[in-house]
Amino acid sequence: MKKLIMALICFIFFSGCYQGYRINIDQGNSITIKQLEQLELGMTRNEVQFLMGTPLIKDPFHANRWDYIYSPNATHGSRAKKNHLSLLFSDNTLVEINEFSDELPKIEKKEEKVTSIFEKFLKRIPFIN
Repeated sequence: MKKLIMALICFIFFSGCYQGYRINIDQGNSITIKQLEQLELGMTRNEVQFLMGTPLIKDPFHANRWDYIYSPNATHGSRAKKNHLSLLFSDNTLVEINEFSDELPKIEKKEEKVTSIFEKFLKRIPFIN
């Protein structure tokens, strides 16, 4: 009986550690290098939509801007990379292509020391400092 209870406790304990199977699903439009090479200034909206697919974001306040965001699914614990393509139109023709990626160098931020609530409380007590 003890072995059965111990086995049941171990099973419950270790089953809580299992993260489960996650299917890799890419989010957004899949943008390939071949598609980017075929993209040219002067193309019409219909040609761009045929080549790139429906834009992920059509901003009602900026009707001449289409945004395509693609991020391959990250594995457990890793950070997803994001690729952002912004297309600007004027009179139904493509006039500007802006491409952004997470792989570009970032400006380093100064790290601030994170203090807990308990540390903040101790700093306010005059005779402990």
